[in-house]
Amino acid sequence: MAEQIYNSLPTWAKPYAPTGGAIEESFNLGIKLTALNEAVPIQTVNGSFTVGFDSNKPPTVSRSATVIYYSNPQDVKLKATANTVIINKPVGIYGVSIVAKSYKKDEVQYMRQFPTDSFPLGIVSLDKAGKSVKSQKLQYGKQLVIASEILQAVTTASYLSGSQNADNLAGFTLDTVNGRLYYPDIPADIGLLTIFQSCILSFITDVAWR
Repeated sequence: MAEQIYNSLPTWAKPYAPTGGAIEESFNLGIKLTALNEAVPIQTVNGSFTVGFDSNKPPTVSRSATVIYYSNPQDVKLKATANTVIINKPVGIYGVSIVAKSYKKDEVQYMRQFPTDSFPLGIVSLDKAGKSVKSQKLQYGKQLVIASEILQAVTTASYLSGSQNADNLAGFTLDTVNGRLYYPDIPADIGLLTIFQSCILSFITDVAWR
């Protein structure tokens, strides 16, 4: 990768840059959020619980390559491979998904079944540096708890600072989920909704005559 572009990459993205023989290189920095319908790693909890965000997780990387045909300014017909590498580095969380499991509906008090199983499951707190940012009662067997103020802060900071300063996003995210489930015999699966720093690398390799 061209030295100027390589030096502009965040440290965590540099290992995934092409090492040589690439042309038309570029990159974009931004943020990615765990989609609400996206499967996330889960942890089973019961009673009082604490689930912390692991800031040392390595980035997730996806790669794609497409054969392309094009002409250069001298009208030479060329065949090449267009490459895209997407690196997503987790920096914190903006919410949590909670799914109660292994319960019998006729053994749960105050059970209602609209729009989904509804009963007083417990309470959860989304925290940053030991302070609660958002707390909410758990009223459903399947529930999302999202700190909308965190999403707003991340979006605003990214817009004002520019994508080049995406490393600062960690300061606007949550790091811990604390909670208590009211039923000793009903565990729940916890999934952290994550905010990622995202770097998209684009470059062309394997240029040859058609």
